[in-house]
Amino acid sequence: MTLQPHVLSNVVVAVLVTGALGVTAFVRRSPQWRDAAHQVWRRRPIAVLIVALYVLVAVGDSIAWIGGADAVRPRSIVDRMFPLDFQERSYSAPLAAVDFYGKEPLRYPGRHLLGTDILGRDGNGLRPNRRACHALN
Repeated sequence: MTLQPHVLSNVVVAVLVTGALGVTAFVRRSPQWRDAAHQVWRRRPIAVLIVALYVLVAVGDSIAWIGGADAVRPRSIVDRMFPLDFQERSYSAPLAAVDFYGKEPLRYPGRHLLGTDILGRDGNGLRPNRRACHALN
């Protein structure tokens, strides 16, 4: 029996969250580590909040299941925040109301934070294309 990739991802997230809770419990019990964590929070609260937000989005994009509007492929929590057909006809600039080439109105104006690619797919940047990453090197 083999695990489907989205189930394996969910298991890995559960193990990591359990480990993080264990480390948190250890830090709270140890005076030395508790003081160090308090100093980090006191000195750099914005950095801690940004890291926490990044971790929250990463975990939300890692937990996926099949069901709901799309019964064929697994969708993550972040994917479910957007409509199933969140695709435009062609490229658009970030937060644009019209497409780049034909200047026709978009189906979802102002909703693509990072614009869309040439095929009209949302450029949310959460999952970079491997080929694009290798092309940069």
